[in-house]
Amino acid sequence: MAGFLPQQASSLLSHAGISEPVTWEPPFGWVTGITWPGPCPGDISPADLHPLIGSGLPARAIAARLGTTAEHIRLTAARHPAPHPPASTPAQAALQQAANRPGGDPHWLREQYQLRRRSLKDIAAETGIPAATLAAAARNTGIPVRHGTNSHTHPLASTGPPGAFPPAVWNAFTRPNAEQRIRRLLTLPGQPSLRHAARHLGIDHATLARQIRQLEDVTGITLLRTAPDLTITLTADGEQFARDVHPILESLTRSRKSKDGNHGTSP
Repeated sequence: MAGFLPQQASSLLSHAGISEPVTWEPPFGWVTGITWPGPCPGDISPADLHPLIGSGLPARAIAARLGTTAEHIRLTAARHPAPHPPASTPAQAALQQAANRPGGDPHWLREQYQLRRRSLKDIAAETGIPAATLAAAARNTGIPVRHGTNSHTHPLASTGPPGAFPPAVWNAFTRPNAEQRIRRLLTLPGQPSLRHAARHLGIDHATLARQIRQLEDVTGITLLRTAPDLTITLTADGEQFARDVHPILESLTRSRKSKDGNHGTSP
C-alpha cells in the first residue's frame, strides 16, 4: 500500500499533464543558523534499518546501533516499509496464504505488533487469523512475543503509529494505567505541596510521588518544579507535555462516551 499510493498519485498527475512531484518539502539546508534538536530522521538509511528490523531486535536496540532514538526508528520504518520476503517457514506460509486478509504479511505483523504495540488478540480480531497462529508466526520470524501487562494493545495504537505523536506522549502511554497518572499530574500545578495534592486526590503521598516518578522515567523529562511561592508548577517541558497530551485525553474521553452510548439499552 505504501508503494501503491505514490504510484497511483504519480499516474493521476501524469494523465492530467501535471509535472509537479507527488510530495515535496523544503530541504533542511534551506534553513540556516538553527541547531535542530535530536537526530535527523533522514539520516537513517532504510538499507541499514530493514536487516535490523528483520533480525527481531527491539526498536531501542536498533536505535542504539544506529545512533538515534526508538521514535526515529519507528518513523523511518513507517516511511520506508521493508520489502516482502518469500515465505520460508510454515508459520510464514500460513500468513502468506491469508494474504487476502489484513495480517497476511509478516512485515505488517511486525509493524502492527512490535512497532505500534497492538495486542495479538486485537490483531486476530481484525484479521480473522487465530491469535495462536499469529504468535507462532511472530516467533518464527524473530518477533519477541509479549506476555502479561506488556501484551496489551498500546492505548494510542488505534489512532496512529508512534511517529504520529510527540515521543513523550507515546512513551507516557506505554505503561498500564498511564491515563490515570497523566490526569493526576495535570491536577498538580498550583497545589501547595505534593502531600496536599495527594490528600485532595484521595490517595497516599507515596503513591502519587511514585506515579510522577514513573511518568518522568518513561518520558525522559522532568515534569514538575517548585515555584518561588513554593507551589507546584510544571517545568517548560512539563507544560509542553501538557499541551501535547490534552487533545489525546479529550479524544480518549470522547471515544469512551461513544462506546457507552453504543452499548446503551433502549427504554
